This record gives sequence, structure tokens and C-alpha cells, in this order.
Amino acid sequence: MERTHFGQHDGCFGCKLQGIQFGGPPAPQSVFEKRQAKDLPAYQRLRRNGLQPPTTRNCHELEQRAESQLEVQMGKLIDPKLLRSHQNEIAEGMWLAKELGTTPETMREWKDTARGEGQ
Repeated sequence: MERTHFGQHDGCFGCKLQGIQFGGPPAPQSVFEKRQAKDLPAYQRLRRNGLQPPTTRNCHELEQRAESQLEVQMGKLIDPKLLRSHQNEIAEGMWLAKELGTTPETMREWKDTARGEGQ
């Protein structure tokens, strides 16, 4: 292919192609991807520290604001006053739920069945 001209020319497609530069990976596009960019590394750090969050969702916030291991295991932040006053009862309930093998999904099913909606 022979070059027909030199320099930059307005509207010349060949000149535009020469100016294209590729950088690193694309920036996160969606809200989900932006959240995951923070949550996944936080989840990995929590796992490395021996904690087991129930999901990767909101791990960044849990890592920064959780005051107890219980909050990380539940995946929810608890009002500090409530946590201090009822920590033993909450921990006992968590232990019992784990022993029974309950998950959030089974809890919803039980609630629906109790209301008569799950039939």
C-alpha cells in the first residue's frame, strides 16, 4: 500500500486511525460493575482473614464498618447499641440457624408457608 500524503488532514479517515491509542482495560460501565470492583477485593481480604461473608454484595462496606465478626457472617450491619445489648442472643440464633442448615431462601419459604402463600 502506498502512502498518498503526509501530515494530519481534517476529515481523513486514515489520519484518524493513526491517532487511535489504546490504554488499559475499560472502566467499569454499570453500577453493578463499579460495586463489584470494590466488593470482590474486600471479599477476598475478609476470606483471607478467616471471615465468611454470606455473599460478595456490600463486602466493601462490611469490611470498613462492621464492628463484630457476627455482622460479617450475617452480611448486615447492626445498630451498635442493639449489637452490644443483644450480642449473645444474636450469636445463639446464628448458631442455631447454621445447625439447622437454614438459608435466607428457606426462611422466606417458611414465612410464605406460615402465611399460606407458599401453596
